[in-house]
Amino acid sequence: ELPDGIRFTYKAKDGEEQYPGNLTVTATYRWSDNNELTLDFHAETDADTVVNMTNHAYWNLDGADALSSTAPSTVLPGCHPSTTQQWS
Repeated sequence: ELPDGIRFTYKAKDGEEQYPGNLTVTATYRWSDNNELTLDFHAETDADTVVNMTNHAYWNLDGADALSSTAPSTVLPGCHPSTTQQWS
């Protein structure tokens, strides 16, 4: 329990998404007395593996009524489709 925030934990088992090793990831959000929001990531694994953590949060600082479902939006289509590779 964090008095100034919240911590989320995810545990991926060895072989999940075909990645080696057991992986434990935490994301901790904290709010300071200076009105600063911080996000800290931490990862631990028991094997060599790829870990790439990121955040794509969107914060509406204009308030709940600032955007609506009728507000104009912009769509940026990709130039090329993404490809995936099957690892054996």
